[in-house]
Amino acid sequence: MYQTILSRILKLIGFEIARFVHGLHQSITWRLNGIRSQMQNAKQPEFYDRCAQVLDIRLFFAFDPMGTTSRRHFICSHNRFENPRYIFENEHVTLMSIDDEYAMFAEASSKGMHLWKMEYSGFMKLAQVKYCNKLILIPRNQFHRMADELGDPKVPIIFLFSVGRCGSTLMTQIMESTNHCVSISEPGPLNYILEKLVFQEEPRENLTVACRDIVRWICRPCPSCNPLVYFIKVNPWCHSLPVVYDAFPSSKYLFMYRNVTDVIRSFDKVAKEFPSLILASVITRHSSYLRGKFFTKFDMQECLKSDGLWNDQIGGAVFYVANCRFYLENGYNVLPISAIRYEDIMSDAVHAIRIIFDYCQLPASLIEAALDGLRTDAQRNTPISISRLKKHTSLELDDGTKRLVNTMLQHFSLPLIGEDCLLKGTITNKH
Repeated sequence: MYQTILSRILKLIGFEIARFVHGLHQSITWRLNGIRSQMQNAKQPEFYDRCAQVLDIRLFFAFDPMGTTSRRHFICSHNRFENPRYIFENEHVTLMSIDDEYAMFAEASSKGMHLWKMEYSGFMKLAQVKYCNKLILIPRNQFHRMADELGDPKVPIIFLFSVGRCGSTLMTQIMESTNHCVSISEPGPLNYILEKLVFQEEPRENLTVACRDIVRWICRPCPSCNPLVYFIKVNPWCHSLPVVYDAFPSSKYLFMYRNVTDVIRSFDKVAKEFPSLILASVITRHSSYLRGKFFTKFDMQECLKSDGLWNDQIGGAVFYVANCRFYLENGYNVLPISAIRYEDIMSDAVHAIRIIFDYCQLPASLIEAALDGLRTDAQRNTPISISRLKKHTSLELDDGTKRLVNTMLQHFSLPLIGEDCLLKGTITNKH
């Protein structure tokens, strides 16, 4: 495991050196041949018709492929400037990421490729990296103009928030299996909203506009699919929920969870496949300062009495508790959101899916097709597939971990380890 981290760090250093050298050469060349001047012009309203810069991807590297993809992960060469209508007219061009300066679209290598589909990957951001050979950069002001022209989706949007490691990707596959739903798993651009919220770098009203326009392009028209709904599984971190709701108050909202023990044991296995989580775990385990900052950030100061205890199960528990708490305090009690429980789907799929479809206003005739989504691993084309995670032992919680996790759960009035977890607002429970 540590050899893998060292290898990726060395590769990252090599990539950054290559990107620096390439960027230096490119900066000089683009100034001489006028491309830099055209890039500046592209930000002006009068140059809207030629504001899209098409780039050929030469190399990609990310320390953690499951993290947020951004421009810094690519080495590219200039291809051409294009009319933004090119993006409107090609379904195989999708929004990949956004930053303060540019929106970045990714063009699939072949027309007709709908990279949100599970056949490509359980996470859209991974499919975009694997199957795209071109990037298209749009200045932010021109991106918002494009979004205004596109407008809101013509069919309803359903947003799924979750605690993570709870079957949310499976739920996305269930929806896709109906063949009447465009299901999009963890689109990367929404991470921009979350990052701005975490670091409090942007006024709420600005984030609402950004969120609205991001979702408009995530849910871009798909005439060849003609969906009844768009289903967006958001990155498992509920803190962006209020901003998303501000942007789309008429949409449907779901929160998915399962019992805490299964979540944190699954997180423990997944953490061994995420380079960033491996590194964070090692550092946090040896730094009382970081543990203190981490627990304080989530209002869990009681856990500072744990005498330095830290492992990946505890890390998973913190995210579980933080998301459940946010759902109960800022979701269920404030916004129109309902909860669905993994155990209910597994124990009686027909009943649970019927309830979910009724909530989402989808016809019951789609239930039989939806059940096909339960038959295959939803994350089969990802670094955290079931087959890949089997190599990691699922460890039982030791006494110290149980005590600390129960301290967190009790502090926020959540069911303790071993107790039945049924959150308020759950609609899939039969009793």
